[in-house]
Amino acid sequence: MNFFKPLWIGGLLIVLSDAAMAKCDFAPVRFHPPQNDSVASTGVVTGNGVCSRSFTSISLLKFTGIQIASNPSNGSLGTRGKDVWIYRAKSGFKGSDQFAVKICGTGPVGSGCSTITYSVTVQ
Repeated sequence: MNFFKPLWIGGLLIVLSDAAMAKCDFAPVRFHPPQNDSVASTGVVTGNGVCSRSFTSISLLKFTGIQIASNPSNGSLGTRGKDVWIYRAKSGFKGSDQFAVKICGTGPVGSGCSTITYSVTVQ
């Protein structure tokens, strides 16, 4: 899925999309991959129905990978690198959708994966 086109200019990464990005608001979640936990988040996507989220490693927790745990019924889900998911609603779709990603990481007490289930309303 080529939703984004990275462009390097003088050491600065600029990401261009093939369409205007949607507004993508999700409730924050707390999770800890070494505990192999499962959490849920709800959110709203407006505009063209394209949304993405990235996970940033912090000093003691390093993200090591991301994978799709369950696909949405009314759109597509992809990953980029080890820490980004990209959701795209079906063209013209408005309503509820759900998907899950498994984000893995390693920290001072071990390593593991958290499953995050996203319930999204596409407007």
